[in-house]
Amino acid sequence: SFAAGESLGKSCPTEGVMTGTKSTSLICVKSANGKQTWQRVKLASGNGRPVANLTPPKGEIEFWHYRVELADQRALVKIINDFEAKYPGTKIKQVVRDTTTYNNTARVAILANPKAALFATSRGAIFDQFAKSDMMLDLTNQRYVTQNVVAKGLTAGQYEGKQLGIPYQYLFNNPIVNTEIWAKEKWTTPKNLTGWVNWCKDAKAKGYVPLAWPGATRGQAAQISNSALMNSAGSYDELAKNLADLNSGKIDLTSTWFKGVADIYVKLRNAGCFPDNATGVTEAAAYNLFATGKSPILPIGTFAMGSIVGLNPKLDGKMELMSMILTDGKVVAEGIMNNTYTLSVNKNSS
Repeated sequence: SFAAGESLGKSCPTEGVMTGTKSTSLICVKSANGKQTWQRVKLASGNGRPVANLTPPKGEIEFWHYRVELADQRALVKIINDFEAKYPGTKIKQVVRDTTTYNNTARVAILANPKAALFATSRGAIFDQFAKSDMMLDLTNQRYVTQNVVAKGLTAGQYEGKQLGIPYQYLFNNPIVNTEIWAKEKWTTPKNLTGWVNWCKDAKAKGYVPLAWPGATRGQAAQISNSALMNSAGSYDELAKNLADLNSGKIDLTSTWFKGVADIYVKLRNAGCFPDNATGVTEAAAYNLFATGKSPILPIGTFAMGSIVGLNPKLDGKMELMSMILTDGKVVAEGIMNNTYTLSVNKNSS
């Protein structure tokens, strides 16, 4: 049974919501007549039973990635230790870089390193850069892909019709809120951009840095853009087209749509939402602002929670995700889910 009483064939409230990613999991599906019911999650391109993993050869490989966060490191170390214990003689060495360094240097380094057999990329432009370098093994017909992985979660690892990677993590890029501070100040969640502007002014007047925004760390600074983008167009398809046109050069930073997104930042800045000297605030400094209670909101995502608990164990269980709706117009989405950390095999490894 499932936690909320979900049952195969019964009605469900939200299309696309899943109870998990196992062969027994359910997903809320809308039929042609508009009725939504719980159905079995479809595994990959077929309905075959999941297959067991193969026995790996002996030897050592390198696993290159960018997950430096404490919680992620603990999880990865355990996975690797368990794997090595199960298969004596097989060794996996982690090569970890922070996100910015990884995105700028890892592709070239991996191309020159045959021991870098497994590597991760973030979805979108970085994944595409690696794919264009013809360094990823085509996994399209691998039985694991066709029988073990939820089909809906595979698209971020596809390039020009080929499955070049398997997205491994589902992240939620909503801001994190300190629930104790929020309750103490008796704040209510802002419902639109005007509400956020007013909240920032109030929080700043009470001595807080409203948003612990790490402007000096490019990858993490960009996380708030998810909130800015999610309601910047009339539909998800329209947003996807705008982003594709921007990446291809069909539109540029002077387009009406992009200037509207940039204007959100201007309004937040003018309301005092960001730290002083915001572009000089590192990821570590932003985490410290939030962990010490100087800032009630960390606008990054779920993957920051482990590091925050490492800095301040008392915050364990006292953080929640928050919807950040940055429009005064039509609300298309209330939050962000991102299947990323795409694992690929180096086709040139040996």
